[in-house]
Amino acid sequence: MTPDPNSQQVIQPSRYNLPAPAAGTVRDLLRLESVKERFREVLADKAPQFIASLASLVYASRQLKACEPYTVIAAALKAAALDLPIEPSLGFAAIVPYGEMAQFQMQWKGYVQLALRTNQYANINVTETYTGMITGIDPFTGVVKKGKRTGDEVTGYYAYLKLINGFEKEVYMSVDEVLAHGKKYSKTFEKAGSTWKTNPNAMGRKTVIKQLLTRWGILSVEMQNAFQAEIPPQDTLIASDNGGAPVEADEAEDSSDEYKPDPAAIDRELKERHAKDLAALYGKTG
Repeated sequence: MTPDPNSQQVIQPSRYNLPAPAAGTVRDLLRLESVKERFREVLADKAPQFIASLASLVYASRQLKACEPYTVIAAALKAAALDLPIEPSLGFAAIVPYGEMAQFQMQWKGYVQLALRTNQYANINVTETYTGMITGIDPFTGVVKKGKRTGDEVTGYYAYLKLINGFEKEVYMSVDEVLAHGKKYSKTFEKAGSTWKTNPNAMGRKTVIKQLLTRWGILSVEMQNAFQAEIPPQDTLIASDNGGAPVEADEAEDSSDEYKPDPAAIDRELKERHAKDLAALYGKTG
């Protein structure tokens, strides 16, 4: 069929066909060769696809557009360094707006993925439990006593690991325990748009798998970096609308044996590395 020359075809934006970005925005900075090189350093040939995903994510998110551009790029670099996709539909990692700051957030699938990469796990699983499935926990051995499902109400969350050397461990937390944990450690627990409200099962799974791995798992350097990267900026709160990206609040604990990194280190590094490019193009620094 011959196209009608008088017709006007509406082309919908996609990750590979987005409108030209405004000067100084995240998508504009992603066109800088120095920024591209930073992603190539950690992702090699996968860098272009990751950058395209980031540009698409920011384009679709009003809240990420409002964040300081370098914090968005820095958060994305943390995901890139861990080789975790930031596609919302995949559920491995997310970039979350905290007011004007963007923060890298692990999701439960990301923890499982990093554990599997160590090649030390014979099996690992995390799931929600329903009425009747858990009958108790032996206080001396920590063994979770299991029964048959008798209802459809979510009663808690269960995580299990088995190492190739035969070591096994399981952790169960009731819904009330998970909610109490989130209320105590998450700055975003009461926020209407946080995943604690919109997808509590995702947060339940994340909470219990993180408890299992930090206490009983084999922590590779990569996994330690993931725990460090997820500590959120202090005195910031997540926006209620994140433009469609999944929001996962951090639940960093206050125990003395938790990791204590500088959460702004990668932000400073990126700013210092590319300050000259930004000043030359837009007449400003930082």
